[in-house]
Amino acid sequence: MIRRPSFPPVRTTRAIAALLSFCAAGCGGGSAAPDASGAAGASGGTAGAAGGTAGGTGGSGTGGGAGTAAGTSVATGEDRPGAVAVDGSFVYWTTATAIRRAPKAGGSATTLFSSQGAPDTLVVDGANLYWRNASTPNGIFTGPATGGQAAMVVGGLPSAFALDADSVYWLDAGDLMLRRASKAPGGTPQMLAGPGNFGLLVLDDQYLYWAETGARVRRIAKTGGDINELRPADATPGLRARWTVLDDTYIYFATDTSSAQSGALMRVPKAGGAGDTLASALDTSDAIALGGDAVYWLTRGDSGPGYVARIPKTGGAAAMIASGFELSIGIAVDAQYVYWTEAGDFGARNGRVQRVPR
Repeated sequence: MIRRPSFPPVRTTRAIAALLSFCAAGCGGGSAAPDASGAAGASGGTAGAAGGTAGGTGGSGTGGGAGTAAGTSVATGEDRPGAVAVDGSFVYWTTATAIRRAPKAGGSATTLFSSQGAPDTLVVDGANLYWRNASTPNGIFTGPATGGQAAMVVGGLPSAFALDADSVYWLDAGDLMLRRASKAPGGTPQMLAGPGNFGLLVLDDQYLYWAETGARVRRIAKTGGDINELRPADATPGLRARWTVLDDTYIYFATDTSSAQSGALMRVPKAGGAGDTLASALDTSDAIALGGDAVYWLTRGDSGPGYVARIPKTGGAAAMIASGFELSIGIAVDAQYVYWTEAGDFGARNGRVQRVPR
């Protein structure tokens, strides 16, 4: 039986900063700028420095907890906000049918792109945004971060995607093929691998990485070729690998089974190896993101309130920094804050975009 340990109290402040620097994510850490990749519902950032020495099994992190902050609202009255991303000046997020943003320094939210089809992934890439529509119009789209005309980059049924300076990489959910194309609309797709079981894509200068069923970690060169196994699959029945982020040295990913509080945070060296379990007995993750020397864990909670927890990249006890919410979907990190979305109720337009100091 898994105990639900309590978290140490965390002191938070609500000071509003001026403009903040962008901490990319691949979605996967670094969207590639905290990783420039996106996965269903998450667009966190990675870009931190390399992790420290190998850590052992960390403390558990589940459940609610008194004494933590509920967060400061960036936007309220939102229609099912989902994925979230940040740059130096703005917070961006998806809703049921639109892409919206609000200034970090405070101010009203505005709609950048409307009439979208259930957008569920969002990446800031310099002056442009990229997102995936899960329903009509399906595909990966791009448009200026200031709003305007959206353009389709990839059609069909793309699922996980990642970006670098020139290309977009994605898994086609229709035929399970891994492909790449120019980030500019109208490029010709190139097949890299497949069909196969690919997870959330993250990337660096040379490779695409992903974690998949059984906590197996694999990679392929961004130009294609053989798939290399970095970590073999575990024999644990029902073990799933979920969100993945990346820094200069490690691949970090969340795992769980069908049991409550079976979540764990793992990391594997980019060169390969068995890796380390950094924290265990966690609630099921809705998304993770990297920021500085920590991994941020977002969950709606398996049997208690949802929360955001901070877990050292070298392993150790998870510390809750915000709690008391229900359905949560997206997380992003910049130099000072952790941002997340709370979806709210269907049709009620009571969703929120929240933040707390890191």
